Amino acid sequence: MKEEISNKVIGWKLWYDDGNVFSSHDGQWKDAPQDGVLEMMVYYEKKDGMGRPTRLSLGGHDWYFSDGDQLFGCNTDSLKENKRRYPQCIFKRGKWTTAEKMDRVHQKAMSDYDI
Repeated sequence: MKEEISNKVIGWKLWYDDGNVFSSHDGQWKDAPQDGVLEMMVYYEKKDGMGRPTRLSLGGHDWYFSDGDQLFGCNTDSLKENKRRYPQCIFKRGKWTTAEKMDRVHQKAMSDYDI
């Protein structure tokens, strides 16, 4: 019988335009600042080949959302449409920035396995 491997969310982090970072260790999703998100990382229970949590990197979007538990996502739909499609979620507003800054923030997020 094949062993079932969990892919449960174990944490998340948001990187902001002002240089701040807010994670699941700092509070709940609803407590995170509302505006200025550049990058979001979702960390999963499943491990990679080096024993680190697997992750999902999301960046460059207008809205980032979560139901506070397992549902995380991002898109560029209108807030009205998002609230219609995902009424159970709380939304954080993304911020557009230069490609250079986005690349720097993305590199920081990609090197961060500390959850």
